[in-house]
Amino acid sequence: MESAESVQALLTRQRDDAARSQSRGPTVLIAGPTDAGKSSLCRKLIWKELSTKKRPILFADLDIGQGEVSIPGTIGAAVIDPSFLSQIDTPDLEAFGEERLHPIVMFNPFVYYVGHTSMSEKEWLYQWFIKQLAARIAEKQSSDANLAASGVVVNTCGWIEGRGYRLLLDGIRSFRPNLVIVMGDHKLYEQLLHESVSVVFLPRSPLVQTRSSSFRRQARLSKIRDYFSRNLQPPMPFFQVQVGIDAIKFYRFVQSNQPRHLVQVKREHIVETMAQKIVAMYAALANDQHLTSAKVLGFVCIRSIDLISKTVVFVSPCAGPLPSNSFVVGQVEWIEG
Repeated sequence: MESAESVQALLTRQRDDAARSQSRGPTVLIAGPTDAGKSSLCRKLIWKELSTKKRPILFADLDIGQGEVSIPGTIGAAVIDPSFLSQIDTPDLEAFGEERLHPIVMFNPFVYYVGHTSMSEKEWLYQWFIKQLAARIAEKQSSDANLAASGVVVNTCGWIEGRGYRLLLDGIRSFRPNLVIVMGDHKLYEQLLHESVSVVFLPRSPLVQTRSSSFRRQARLSKIRDYFSRNLQPPMPFFQVQVGIDAIKFYRFVQSNQPRHLVQVKREHIVETMAQKIVAMYAALANDQHLTSAKVLGFVCIRSIDLISKTVVFVSPCAGPLPSNSFVVGQVEWIEG
């Protein structure tokens, strides 16, 4: 059985080789059931690279249920740069990371809004955005040799049975990892041995506790609250912005039977039932169809809709006018906003 330390040593050697040859470093994808320690291992692998080699590295999160890069209901990626380590006053960064569960700071995230916290509800859209995310990461690596040499760490969700397994395979095909780490599930490990991918098995982390569905729901709400409150302590009042209905456009992603355009964009009429929905903001584009491959600018929550005065009140993470008038609606709700 491999250990996390031996896997880390292997990845470090591969990254060093890539840096010398100015090629792409390893992409490592972590798979396994819920509560196996996948996110913790991702942070540990990233922290080791940052603290010992001082190289930036890409992190991709495919778990729409919890959301490591952005809010729940999204997939995305971000650059993890070692510059934030300079603010930590300690002679032993590895010990510091272990004590604090390897905290990381993300820069320049690029995010796609699936709009649901369950992949089973939007499989087709999830598959589409995984391909978009993998392509965007490849572009990022092509323009930055130093970043490319560090490779990518990919986190996945805990749905690994039936359709969940097929979606995991879609992620593997899109990201083409050099290594898949399976945590805590021998059946999944045996299944992936028959795929064209290098696989190692690691035991479930002993530090991870089983979380109830209620705990997960509260964790999702907490992440949304943190997004809109800017993580400030003590929490500050949420910003609200009122906008005229005629000045904004709402869209929804819909499934298409056209082979070249599997995802289409549909214009949505504003209705009062949209209240409490979280919507994604996109830069205004000449062609609405381009929204299917565009990254999200940010998120706002629809606080209220008044069809008589023709106004919408949004909860925003920032004060001032909204940066866009184009929004995509999903099913993620936030009542307390």
